[in-house]
Amino acid sequence: MMPPVSKRFVVVGAGPAGLAAARVLAISGADVQVLESGSTPGGRTVSITRHGIRINAGATFFTSFYARCLDLSAQLGVDLISPQLHPGHPGDLRRFVTPAGQLVFEPGDLRSLLSFPLVPPLQKARLLATLLSHLPRRRLHIADLESLAALDDGESAEAWGHRVVGVEATDYVLRQTVEPFFYFQAADSSAAIARCLLRHAIRWSLLTPTGGMGSFCDALARGVDVHTGHRVRAVTRNASGYTVEHDHGSEQADGVVLAVPAPALRQIDVPLSDADRADIDTVRYEPCTKLLLGYDRPVRLDPPVLTPLGPGRHPIIGIRALSTAGAPDLIPAGREVATVLTMGWRARELAGQDEDAVAAALTSDAEMLGMNLPTADWRVVVPWDAATVVPTPGSLRRMAALGRRRRTGVVLAGDWTSGISTVESSVRSGEAAARSLLQG
Repeated sequence: MMPPVSKRFVVVGAGPAGLAAARVLAISGADVQVLESGSTPGGRTVSITRHGIRINAGATFFTSFYARCLDLSAQLGVDLISPQLHPGHPGDLRRFVTPAGQLVFEPGDLRSLLSFPLVPPLQKARLLATLLSHLPRRRLHIADLESLAALDDGESAEAWGHRVVGVEATDYVLRQTVEPFFYFQAADSSAAIARCLLRHAIRWSLLTPTGGMGSFCDALARGVDVHTGHRVRAVTRNASGYTVEHDHGSEQADGVVLAVPAPALRQIDVPLSDADRADIDTVRYEPCTKLLLGYDRPVRLDPPVLTPLGPGRHPIIGIRALSTAGAPDLIPAGREVATVLTMGWRARELAGQDEDAVAAALTSDAEMLGMNLPTADWRVVVPWDAATVVPTPGSLRRMAALGRRRRTGVVLAGDWTSGISTVESSVRSGEAAARSLLQG
């Protein structure tokens, strides 16, 4: 009796979604090849090493509610550690710059919120009532698109906040659940995202791989045939399946997982429906620029974390000293790395400028907040043109409809298919795409 013929699949993209898909396919016994246009796997979870220090260039953490990422980390032997600064845990590591000056405040801590002077008492009561009203929504999860789509009624997070909890509660609390993590304005986001993050904020913590975020994708890629520097140009049907054309030739496959960001997917000639193409064309991304300032000498930043808070647009999310506010033992003794992270609109302003100009602009932004950064011994500027998906009002419903369409042979994966950028949503989308291929 002839042994069964193994299926052959090609995965386009070696970020968390693509590698998660490849792992599921490989475990099934299929022959899998991953084609990645970049020089390294990992996508926006990549870590870089500069001057002997491993630094997260993109995503920096998992959360305690990233159940699938935590489970995979345990299975793959990726050790996780808690950073020294947690949202919701008050302390002296962080201060907020407000119209009333620098204040110690932790929006996720009940006692800190109740004593915060810039939110009126009535709005605090409304905020607490809103938090409690979301407790029964057990299914609501940032990586569960259907649960988000159910709340996506076309209203923005800012408009919803003003209407439900008040202007000050929105500026000082609600926006803090959205903007520092995703770089877009609450005014640009569906209210469903803010409501979901309020639900998560009731109880959560951060975790990060001890080897850097890139070690998670490195572990996913173990045993998988990954080819970097292979930009895919087209996917076409043939008599036996599909031909995947790339810079170095072509591959034959029984099925294909397209796990690249929406802008990259638009550049590939693929057999998708007009409805799929129309939905892909609506996906928006927010950029972000990260400035890393390295010090090969002891440097003390006071406070270790400084963050703008309050009404209006803020150019940067804040400044952070990694030796005291990052993962323990990340920075060697006697050295320091400070990070300055932009909001999306500020990154757009800086786009196209050289590294000297970007570093000078962001150092000036830090000084405007009240942080005079010492002259660095070295620096790195990391621009992300498409850092996070913008879940505009109504877009979550649209992406949910895209996800319900049946596809065979060529399937979609990536954070954009989930409407919001998290490593958890990327991993879940990749695994779901692989299962749909295997089920035919």
